[in-house]
Order: sequence, then structure tokens, then C-alpha cells
Amino acid sequence: MENLTTLEQLLNVAFFISGTFILTWCAKVERKENAERSDRKEKWAFIDGRKDAELKKRSIRGLIMTLIGASLALYGIFSFLAAA
Repeated sequence: MENLTTLEQLLNVAFFISGTFILTWCAKVERKENAERSDRKEKWAFIDGRKDAELKKRSIRGLIMTLIGASLALYGIFSFLAAA
């Protein structure tokens, strides 16, 4: 029974690490995209609505990545604590 608990805890740690990796990667992508949008020409293109569809695509992608990363990390934490 001890090996099963250890295996469950290792799996939960893997969930937590993968969740934090996804959150870190998502933050890097968002920072890079925000830096690209800080250019004056790009900023006015987004304000004028010419790139509205791309902006929505980026925000939905960021939302999905954030939800998946946070869910994995929280599941890993709570499952680890429950198995301990």
C-alpha cells in the first residue's frame, strides 16, 4: 500500500509541475505578444479593428492555456495533500 501512495504522490507532483510549466509558457507568450502590440503602428491597427479577429484568437488561446495550467497545478496540489 505504501508504494501505491508514493506512486500517486509522484503522479500528483507531475501534474503540478506540468501545470506550472504551462502557466509559465503562457505568461512568456502573452508578454511577447504584448511587446509586439506596444509598437505604435500595431497598436493603431488593433484599435482600428483591422486585427480584431486575431486579437480574439489570441485572447481565447491565452484563456484556454491559463485554465488548463491552473487546473493541472491545483489538481496536483490538492490530490497530493489528499494522498498524504
